[in-house]
Amino acid sequence: MKNENKNKNKKCSSQKHKDSNAISYCQECHSYLCKKCEILHSELLQNHETYSLDKNINEIFTGFCNEENHLEKLNFYCKDHNKLCCASCLCKIKGKNYGKHTECNVYIIEKIKEDKKNKLEETIKTLDYFSKKMIESIDQIKIIYDKLDEAKEKLHLEIQIIFAEIRNVLNEREYKLLLELDNKFNEIYFKQDLPKELNKLLNKINLLLEKGKLIDSKWENEKLNLIINDCIQFEETMINFYSVNETIKKCDKLRNFQIEFIQEEKNNANIIMDMIKNFGNFNEFNFYFTGSKIIDNNDYTKYIINRLHPNKIFKTKLLYRFSREGKEVSRFHELCDNKGSTLTLFDVKDGDKVGIYTNLSWDCNSGWKEGNETFLFNLNKNKKYKFIGNKESIGCLPKYGPYAKYFGCETSMDNIIHYYDSINSYFEYAHGILPSEENFNKSFNNRFNYNYYNWPKNRTETYYLKEVEVFEIIFENS
Repeated sequence: MKNENKNKNKKCSSQKHKDSNAISYCQECHSYLCKKCEILHSELLQNHETYSLDKNINEIFTGFCNEENHLEKLNFYCKDHNKLCCASCLCKIKGKNYGKHTECNVYIIEKIKEDKKNKLEETIKTLDYFSKKMIESIDQIKIIYDKLDEAKEKLHLEIQIIFAEIRNVLNEREYKLLLELDNKFNEIYFKQDLPKELNKLLNKINLLLEKGKLIDSKWENEKLNLIINDCIQFEETMINFYSVNETIKKCDKLRNFQIEFIQEEKNNANIIMDMIKNFGNFNEFNFYFTGSKIIDNNDYTKYIINRLHPNKIFKTKLLYRFSREGKEVSRFHELCDNKGSTLTLFDVKDGDKVGIYTNLSWDCNSGWKEGNETFLFNLNKNKKYKFIGNKESIGCLPKYGPYAKYFGCETSMDNIIHYYDSINSYFEYAHGILPSEENFNKSFNNRFNYNYYNWPKNRTETYYLKEVEVFEIIFENS
């Protein structure tokens, strides 16, 4: 802001308009211009670029020193302050902005031309590198975002399917219980329909009662034989009504009848509801092999985590990549020796993604190392081949790359050797790591026209690789 106000207060460089405020500056003319001069300047010198003093420009380079009372050109460079300065700045007399750089390492600007040019070129290269890296990073981030969106949609669908299944089970159970309840009540109440039955019976009783009263009222006035006949019929009708006692007994049974809904355990419904309320969680984890060209999905990552130490947190560091560092075994040792636990990944051409994990450090001179935490794996098959030998887990020799017993890179990092017959003595069922046994048998038969029993001992296969990556595995608190 100070420099901006300073520029705004500049006067026109023209002697004729020296009292007028400048509104712009021409760097090529090294002149401040008032409004009148700017119009004339733009007409005469159209190719000159001018800077408006109204804009937020921290400092306009004029070629002259900005120190007060210094009217000299900036022909010197102070290395200590990385700043241009004038002769007055170098003056031995100090005071009033003179001699500020007397004690500094100062050069005439012609002497630093090449140095600045070289630094500029280096800076351009650096910026160009960062620009390309940024473009690459942006592209990778877009891919990551697309994968995250895809993963989110997949999780959405997974959750919806699980809860739809839960709802279906609940709805089915609810329907069955309600149907069972209806059947029980229908059997007890509605099939017998006691209220209607009792009402009909009551109507009959009332009619019979009226008939009996009528007979009784005619007792003295009717012929005896007629009255006796009516009494006999009345008595016969009454016989049918003695079953009313059975019906009343049924009512008594219903009076004490109850049905209740019983849960298998006390507060079982509350337990189930609490389980549903807390059902499902999200397990967040970092993609441990960021930047890997071989491990390209979370399923592979989860598999490796579970095979290493599922209860331990670890981080990784990419030590070696075949496509970046080359196929020389010496380069592998230069970058990967004495690093402790490592995970080596092989991406086989037209094949699977396989690898070696060992907690032992690679080196060039230890020969064979013993260690039972070493294992082989195949990501495509989700199989782990654990070490079952007594010794000689990995080979640490100058000519060997990452090499477990009878499997790995022997003399070059662009292929792996698989000793089909011998490997099972050291890694359980590892003969099928590459390829599957069926494919190997078929391939071997086709090429050598041998059947299984005639194959030679110590069969070996060479597999050429698209990529190899070696990650250092760093466990927390280890």
